[in-house]
Amino acid sequence: MNHIRGLAAQGYSIRRIAEETGIARNTIRKYLRGSPEPVPRRRRTSKLDHGGASSVLLTDRMKSVLLTMEDGVPQWNARFADFAASTGFTTRVWLPTEGKPRVGRS
Repeated sequence: MNHIRGLAAQGYSIRRIAEETGIARNTIRKYLRGSPEPVPRRRRTSKLDHGGASSVLLTDRMKSVLLTMEDGVPQWNARFADFAASTGFTTRVWLPTEGKPRVGRS
């Protein structure tokens, strides 16, 4: 907020301050009128982080991922197994009896 007031003291227009800071013009006006300091918000977890995503990698029977199924035990491709282990995911084979997997939802 001090930065915004400093730019205004230098003669910058509200539009230019908004462009420089990436803050909306109405918010700039509110700060310049003397409204209280903005309250810091809690950072949301990204869907790409483990906090917002499933910890299970559900895969179908692609040859690049699943080599064979022996007595119900999957034999994974070595690169895929290394990837899953390094990212902390557990792996499962999707079975056609489980219904259609939901894409894009965690």
